[in-house]
Amino acid sequence: MFDAVTVSGERTGGDVFVAIVRLWLAQPSGFLLVAVLAIAFGFPLHGEAPLWLAVLGAIAWASITVLFFVALQTWKIARRARAMGTLVYTFDEQGVRCQHGSVVTSVPWSGIVRVKLTDRTCFLYMSPSVMWFFPRRHLTSDQASCLCALARDARVRLEGGTR
Repeated sequence: MFDAVTVSGERTGGDVFVAIVRLWLAQPSGFLLVAVLAIAFGFPLHGEAPLWLAVLGAIAWASITVLFFVALQTWKIARRARAMGTLVYTFDEQGVRCQHGSVVTSVPWSGIVRVKLTDRTCFLYMSPSVMWFFPRRHLTSDQASCLCALARDARVRLEGGTR
């Protein structure tokens, strides 16, 4: 039997950016998007420049475009988060509850497919492309141990762990 673990804190723009990049690069579709953009940008350049320069320019342009969209998404998420206030996550034997302003969302452990703890962030994946996250600095080592034990007991795939 474990006590509930409650974690609250603000997410910075850097926290959001790292989480979004990790989410984009965790999916093959993220790399596929860069490849498609590179081909689309490189095709018109090929007639005007040597192949190596067209490929290099296309990859650079595609990467800059993706970074722009990641930065835009980061800005939108961080702005919305600041407007709604502090995020509060509560973990217990039933699952996870997230309170953000007046909005409360609960997900049972059966709805969480993976918990990943990195040095910077704690990720709670509901699917490969849907996740909640919060900065690891808001989680004490005792809370991390309890969270890992709750996830293990619920048979949720656990990556990372306590410090």
